[in-house]
Amino acid sequence: MSISPSQAASASENSVFAYVQIAATTAALYDHSLFLGREIELIWGTPPSIVTVLYIIDRYLGDAVLLAGVFRAVCPCDSS
Repeated sequence: MSISPSQAASASENSVFAYVQIAATTAALYDHSLFLGREIELIWGTPPSIVTVLYIIDRYLGDAVLLAGVFRAVCPCDSS
């Protein structure tokens, strides 16, 4: 069974998207790891406030969304 040129192009685009998604997630998580010490000092070492809660939601919900995107990009599951 052969695939059409449009299917090959689509598969290539999906592959590029997966690599870009992995690279972006890796860069974001690396950046977060660089500043983990300052985060512990400035966020976790202070009394809870609305700013602390918003920061934690932004930081960790964003990471979860990035990781879910990577999983979706590389998942061998057929979504059709």
